[in-house]
Amino acid sequence: MIRQLLKSWLSYQPKAETGIVRQQLARPALSGFPFCPPDEGDLLFSLIREQQCRDMLETGFGTGSTALYMLHASEPLGGTVTSIDWSPTEFNQLGRDTVSASGMQDRHRHIEKLSQLALPELMLAGKQFDCVLFDGWRRTDHLIFELFAANRMLRTGGIFFMDDTIRKP
Repeated sequence: MIRQLLKSWLSYQPKAETGIVRQQLARPALSGFPFCPPDEGDLLFSLIREQQCRDMLETGFGTGSTALYMLHASEPLGGTVTSIDWSPTEFNQLGRDTVSASGMQDRHRHIEKLSQLALPELMLAGKQFDCVLFDGWRRTDHLIFELFAANRMLRTGGIFFMDDTIRKP
């Protein structure tokens, strides 16, 4: 009995505040494509809210799921999300459609370019972010270079996330 109680107490319970995000991500067009799992999205949402992040950057856009969590989390502050992704236009279109369907497209910018090109451009332009999310495939040499640029743009006390790490069962 205690084991069952602990198990239910420690199990993931979706946040009520992100219910709208989960509904928006349940679109048939996104079926079969990778998207941010609800538990990871809730963690991202919670940390962005708690830290009151206003300006956010993500590499990897795809279906737009992480951008959606970030936009919803920063909505009270009018926060912005800049997404960088070079993926084929059709794949990125899913993300643009996701953000557009949320009604928050005016707070989102999509840069359709390789991140190793876009990040230095943003850095040299003096852009600063409260939150940076790296999501997607990375080669070690690209990662080191991109971490340097991201670190230069991350405000003191900002949040850095990295997704798509190796998971062991």
